Amino acid sequence: MPKALVPLFAASLLVFSGCLLQNMSPTERLRDAVIGYNEAARWGRMDIAQQQVDGPLQGDFRRVHSRWGRLINIADQEILAVNAAGEGDDTQAVSVVAHRWYEQDATYLHETTLRQTWKKSRNTFLLTSEVVIDGDPALFAPMPGYIDLSAGPLAPPSDGGVPGDAGPAADGGVAAPAAPAPAPTTATEGNSAVSPPGAAP
Repeated sequence: MPKALVPLFAASLLVFSGCLLQNMSPTERLRDAVIGYNEAARWGRMDIAQQQVDGPLQGDFRRVHSRWGRLINIADQEILAVNAAGEGDDTQAVSVVAHRWYEQDATYLHETTLRQTWKKSRNTFLLTSEVVIDGDPALFAPMPGYIDLSAGPLAPPSDGGVPGDAGPAADGGVAAPAAPAPAPTTATEGNSAVSPPGAAP
């Protein structure tokens, strides 16, 4: 092909691709988003998967998927259902996906089923929540000592907890196991309580 025709061919290809996308039905766009997100997450391509995640959920997404492709591998994945959230509503949707996975230092196969919710955004759908509805919740256990460096400097937690430590999401986001609280250190000696060093008598 002559070099002069290359830019014209590329422009024509972009226009053709845009026309195909415009002609896709909401159902086809939804299924394309669900398959694309789950396939990318399965193979540890979190940079690609995150493109299908709604902005407010992205911090939780990075935290609960921090072990995927590093400490755990997804052996098999099956999309069980993809449906509109309500009759006649093509802007909200729900998918159910089963995962069979194992930790890299073990051979036991775990099973976890996730419920994912989606919202329409321009020509695609974005993930708005992802929760465990059956099986082993450890699929969403974050990397030990995980800190989200892309979130910027960590502010002191308002509840006196550990920065970056979060329990089950209360706003419909990604739910993950909460870290156990430390055991009390106060001991007893005879009938008198022994206070930690520096404590007021």
